[in-house]
Amino acid sequence: MKIIKPGKSSILIILILLASIFPVFTEDTSGIKSEIISEITIDDALKLAAQNSYRLKAARLKLETAKAGFAMDIRQFLPSLSLTFGNSDSVISGGADTYSNQLTVKLTQPITTGGRNYIHRTITEINLLLEKKQLDEQKFSLQNEVWKAFYKLLLNREKAELQKDAFGISRGQLKISELEQKQGSITELELLETEIEVKNLEVQIADTELTIKRLEYSLNKLLGLKTLKPLILKGEDLKEYRGINISGSPGKLYTAALNRNLDIKSLNFQLAKNKMEADLTKRRFLPAVNGEFSFSVSGNNFPLQTAHYGVGLSVSFPSAGSPVDLSFNYSEDSSGGRTRSSSTDISPFQDIKVYLNQRQAELAVMDADEKLKQFKKDLNFNIERAVESYLSLRKKILLKRESIALAIKRIAVLKKKLDLGELKRIDFLKERISLSEKGINYINDVFSLLMAERDIEKLAGLKPGMLKRYALRGLIN
Repeated sequence: MKIIKPGKSSILIILILLASIFPVFTEDTSGIKSEIISEITIDDALKLAAQNSYRLKAARLKLETAKAGFAMDIRQFLPSLSLTFGNSDSVISGGADTYSNQLTVKLTQPITTGGRNYIHRTITEINLLLEKKQLDEQKFSLQNEVWKAFYKLLLNREKAELQKDAFGISRGQLKISELEQKQGSITELELLETEIEVKNLEVQIADTELTIKRLEYSLNKLLGLKTLKPLILKGEDLKEYRGINISGSPGKLYTAALNRNLDIKSLNFQLAKNKMEADLTKRRFLPAVNGEFSFSVSGNNFPLQTAHYGVGLSVSFPSAGSPVDLSFNYSEDSSGGRTRSSSTDISPFQDIKVYLNQRQAELAVMDADEKLKQFKKDLNFNIERAVESYLSLRKKILLKRESIALAIKRIAVLKKKLDLGELKRIDFLKERISLSEKGINYINDVFSLLMAERDIEKLAGLKPGMLKRYALRGLIN
């Protein structure tokens, strides 16, 4: 055609595997200038539609924004800095009034969250992969629309050619019939029958031309072209297309589908996400630990003279049903004073349902795994049936070609009988129109064959035209 229980290292391995199995979406739209297009192949049409689609541009922008947000989230692993300035003014009855200022710098460094932050980040990255998959789905859907519009237009243009060819022959036969009627060789009724056949062809041509105008507008709209000038389509010659040999290919197509089918990608992502969430529930008793360092200066007047240094450690179990917060602090000041302190905060039975979360998460993993397995079985079955249907349709088309070849020979014989006066002209005309109709039915069947090819490509996650390329390279035979 021209046309699981991951730590930091295991989480990293999962991300690398996901990235390798599901490559980043890219496309090449270089070299296509929509304002100077006059003829186009199906490959050019697909690229141009992707290049000019507002929906895809908006989806790409949304994905890039989400990626930027993900990159910024690395901040949660880095130290946080806070600056605090305060002052107090106390008036004491019967005593000395006090006034003080204090400036504090505090640095907090997360030490561990029990692996929860890493898992949350992994889940966020899986969500990004799901968003990218949605972008791929939109592109895939657009490709299908463009492919169908391209070949529908090609079909109707070839249909119009066949109709006009039959109309031209019929007009010639009508002129001869008019002369024969004047000579008395045929009756007026026979002439009227010939005129009716010619008029019916004219009506059919008019209907087809209206359909062509509508399809040209639809295709130009999908391609993002402002011009209404008809495009020259460089695609398959439907009258000569015989399909491709894909016998023995279901197994190879299924293998391709495991890596390319968008629904399988989505189910794999969801399974990985559920496993991460299940692992998260198992870590509810692991503490989150933060280290703290503070420096402050205080005094009644500026510049502030008294310095304070402090270090601290906070330990919390925020995900448990009864959250516990522990803190340990030690500080010194410039005058030699030292302070040690600790505190414990327990909120018993704050969320009893938390103990059910692990079981629910495990059930979600089982459900996602079962859905994936069942989908793979269904996909394998659907590919096998689609290939069988395609081969049956291809066999039908090859038989129709032989039937049309015989019909052409029959027309040649009937023409001789007509010239010898052994056949009425109206009967010959009807036979000739019937041949034209067979040709139109044939290209309709070829279009159905191309649609069947596209259905197989969709099941296997292949781009339009890839099935034929694979067949020519011997990758699926």
